[in-house]
Amino acid sequence: MTNIDENIDTVRASRAGHTFHERWAARRALQLVFPNDDLFAIAVEGISSTETVSPGARAEEVADLVLYYGRGDSFQTCERLETVQFKYKLREEAVTAAYLKKTIEKFSDTILGYEEEFSAADVDKKASFIFVTNSEFTGSLWDAITSLIEGTTSSNPGAATQARNLKRWCANRGLSNASRLFSRIVFRAGEKSLAGQDNALRRTLTDWSAGADSEARLRLHGLQDLVLKKAGPSGQGKNLIRREDVLDALDCEPEDLFPADTR
Repeated sequence: MTNIDENIDTVRASRAGHTFHERWAARRALQLVFPNDDLFAIAVEGISSTETVSPGARAEEVADLVLYYGRGDSFQTCERLETVQFKYKLREEAVTAAYLKKTIEKFSDTILGYEEEFSAADVDKKASFIFVTNSEFTGSLWDAITSLIEGTTSSNPGAATQARNLKRWCANRGLSNASRLFSRIVFRAGEKSLAGQDNALRRTLTDWSAGADSEARLRLHGLQDLVLKKAGPSGQGKNLIRREDVLDALDCEPEDLFPADTR
């Protein structure tokens, strides 16, 4: 009976994880319409389909999204890029460093993969990472991450052990300086639940739509469908979301968004 329950949880977690990823991506894609941080394009499920270099299979595998900033959608042409990975748990108990092992290994591979084509200085200037999970981190894991960023040793034995493990996983991939990686990762633990992502996305589109709720629902469906298509087989070779793609999905122009002026 236990195995059956575990199998059901695995399937449900997988489905919920994909939906969590899609909703988060949809919310970020909306920011292409009115960007306040120079976001230029979003690659879904892998690096940009216009990329002329390859950081390696493991780097592409870890890239649930890649956010490109500036005026380009490749490593060479963008001002900077962020590789985003999502992890979703049905049971939102606090996690330790073991939860990050595969991610840290693949983030290390990403840095080293880009270094095969570009200088370490260019990689450090452009490449950064975001790890998004609905699970909370234990206090000792946060302490371990802080010590790696600052190059110190935690006085907490549990945190010190986790920091050693995180450093070892970087070193095993060939990245000798773990702080180089950890100083470039934003950890977003305890992110809104799936229901929270849904509600936030729906609220934004409702706020942006001057008409009836039915208009907001149509725009929500169009945006979700855009992300699904870019993540699916039809997105192979054309996985980028740009501003015009979002506007097409919403079936509007920028001036059509937001409620009408007060009179």
